[in-house]
Amino acid sequence: MKFAPAIRDARQRAILSQEELAQTIGVTPRAVWLAEQGAGTLKTLIPILDHLRIPIAGLSPASSLGARVQEARLKKRWSLQKLSERSNLSIPTIRGLEQGKGRIASLEAAIAALAPTARVRKPATIRREAPRGMGHSTVQRLVHADCIDFMHGMESRSVDLIVTSPPYNAGKEYEADLSVEEYLNFAERWVSSIPRLLSPTGALWLNVGYFRPEVGQAVPLTYLYYPLLARHGLHLIQEVVWHFEGGLAYSKRFAHRTERWMWLVKDPANYVFHLDDVRDGTLNRSNDQRNNPAGKNPTDYWYFDRVVGGRTASKDKTDHPAQFPLPMIERIVRACSSPGAVVLDPFGGSGTTAAAAYQNGRGFISVEANQRYHEIAKARLERLRKENGAEPPPDLERIAS
Repeated sequence: MKFAPAIRDARQRAILSQEELAQTIGVTPRAVWLAEQGAGTLKTLIPILDHLRIPIAGLSPASSLGARVQEARLKKRWSLQKLSERSNLSIPTIRGLEQGKGRIASLEAAIAALAPTARVRKPATIRREAPRGMGHSTVQRLVHADCIDFMHGMESRSVDLIVTSPPYNAGKEYEADLSVEEYLNFAERWVSSIPRLLSPTGALWLNVGYFRPEVGQAVPLTYLYYPLLARHGLHLIQEVVWHFEGGLAYSKRFAHRTERWMWLVKDPANYVFHLDDVRDGTLNRSNDQRNNPAGKNPTDYWYFDRVVGGRTASKDKTDHPAQFPLPMIERIVRACSSPGAVVLDPFGGSGTTAAAAYQNGRGFISVEANQRYHEIAKARLERLRKENGAEPPPDLERIAS
């Protein structure tokens, strides 16, 4: 059993930074960092579990972790010496654990010996709230409309982050069959609104794959979009490669297993990037003391499983044929916007961008022209609100506007 992943997950779901959690429970931020690496002490672990309401299954429901360890040992009729032999912990260390003292790693070793099936469970209901002083945005809109027309009517500088993936002209059920010239005209019409809508520190994350200008060709859409976006004054910060397994198989070319994210901003000298909110602890594969305890920078090559249907259907799968993986969008939202910001998705689809924004304390405007997909997104967001015990926004009727 490992406490660290459950702590990180529960803290991020509560939309608390490590510093804010540390301040709340009265420890140093360093202590929280260590706990999220499984390297801290019970002095930090116990208040973290209490504050984040993280339950433990497989141990007796005693009043404290130390008492649970002792009860489990006595129930098995083990002496301190026997537990020491099974866990490779010293007897003084075990005595300390039973008194609520010691290190997290020692507790994990004792529990592994006493109750191998014990596990840390996710809280049944997590109250999501933005960090103190930065409340939830009241902007929560799922709009059934053509995004080009709708964006023309939006206020200038009204959104902080745009995360979207336009049609590729690659033969999906929701795509028209356009020539290169027709597709460029379509791209020009929706891209032209982006600079006006973004706040001064705003960003656009654009996911694109390949389109088929003629039989046998698969041209990366980055080649078409970069000149267009640059002409409208947006600056490319980085290209991020999304790698996945599965997809179409080919016999006359190598299989496509990647798509591209283009990360662009209005002002390359002033934009939002919260690296500490998206560090990846799984990348700390050594005990190098120079490693940031919160994890490493995720790099520009991301692996996220595609959302698939069928017998191996993903948990969040809807009827939309090209659905974003939610964890991938959450990474973008946490990194490139702040709690309370407004996130726009002009091609909202099944509502994944809206869900990621909602679950991380951001507002959202998700625009979708297809009535069926709009209804899918609406049901999805309503389900999330019920799961989180949240009240509907006061302008619920506008959700379907």
